[in-house]
Amino acid sequence: MRRSPGHGAWGFPPRLIGRSCTASAGLPPPRHSGGGRTGCGGCRHADDGRSPAPHPLRRLFGRPDFVRLWAVGGIANAMRWVEILVAGIFVFELTGSALAVSLLAVVRALPMLAFGAVAGALAETQDRRRLLMLGQATSAASTCGILALALGGALQPWHLGVSGFLGGLVWTGEMASRRRMVTEVAGEAEVVPALAMDSMTSNTTRMAGPLLGGVLYQTLGLAAAYGVAAACYALSFALLAGVRHAQARRRLRPRQLVAEVADAMQLVRRMPVLQAVILVTLAMNLFGFCFTAVLPALGAQAFGASPSRSGC
Repeated sequence: MRRSPGHGAWGFPPRLIGRSCTASAGLPPPRHSGGGRTGCGGCRHADDGRSPAPHPLRRLFGRPDFVRLWAVGGIANAMRWVEILVAGIFVFELTGSALAVSLLAVVRALPMLAFGAVAGALAETQDRRRLLMLGQATSAASTCGILALALGGALQPWHLGVSGFLGGLVWTGEMASRRRMVTEVAGEAEVVPALAMDSMTSNTTRMAGPLLGGVLYQTLGLAAAYGVAAACYALSFALLAGVRHAQARRRLRPRQLVAEVADAMQLVRRMPVLQAVILVTLAMNLFGFCFTAVLPALGAQAFGASPSRSGC
């Protein structure tokens, strides 16, 4: 083979002579004992010495603020479902009316429908951590009130309706504040695993909460279930007190809040994708998840299920 000028033996450039043929072919050179890499040409490549990057979940759970916010979400959601099931069973046992049970669920859902859009805009002007703490304190006070009424034998369905409405207000504020804080403390690089973990926890506690509520109601009674809920809300309040969260806030201007809600509605009108998401959400909540409101009545009336089985 004829050599061209500036090339070494076999026509390869001099800078490639002595390099590993496997590296030249795009293959990793073989490892040898001694801490380095040696190609077939005899050259050695030093290892970079860097350890593998930690798993995203390990990085997330290494951040105390994320852990606290994640725990608050799991605890509060589980206790919310404890309340929903226990209140429904009690009202059905007292009234025998599935309609009364469903109205209890409607009252709890009203704040999300009426104030959901405003809560999102309000969370941008107020300290979100303090809003969450106020919500957990309200939930603890509400459940303590139901506990006291139950122990005194004076509990009525309308008491549970008022407590459910307050719980709905707290839920609305939490949806607007806590999820935003989770993304902020996780950092831009970890937003996806943070939200995935938070969503998985929410769905898990949605299963565990009713089961716990049914077991507590069947074995210890309504007062015990609300006592456990009150203690858990107090724990959530304490966890939030330790969160360190820096937030850029705007001044509260009522006209600006109204304008932001109007802008959001205009945005939905301009984007068919958002319209589709909202319509699917409405359809699922109206026709897919509506049965959960009457599960206590359905379980007891149609299947003769005990409270713990209704929770399953």
